[in-house]
Amino acid sequence: MKKIPEKLQGYAQNKDMKRTMKVVVYESGNFDQFETNWGNFISQFGLIDNQWLTSLYEERHRWVPIYLKGHFWAGLSTT
Repeated sequence: MKKIPEKLQGYAQNKDMKRTMKVVVYESGNFDQFETNWGNFISQFGLIDNQWLTSLYEERHRWVPIYLKGHFWAGLSTT
């Protein structure tokens, strides 16, 4: 998430994109809601060809909180 400003800085709506992406990632309550919200985010901002976002989506199970819920982390937190 820290790379959002760097990766989306070339877009005129980058601040709205950042805000919307954070809502999608952190406020989706289940897998289906995340999938729907992500698709809406990509469509809303015309980001279907953005390779960085495509690779993020492919790795979503490794960084999106809803996919990590229920895993034991022994007190570790993400950075």
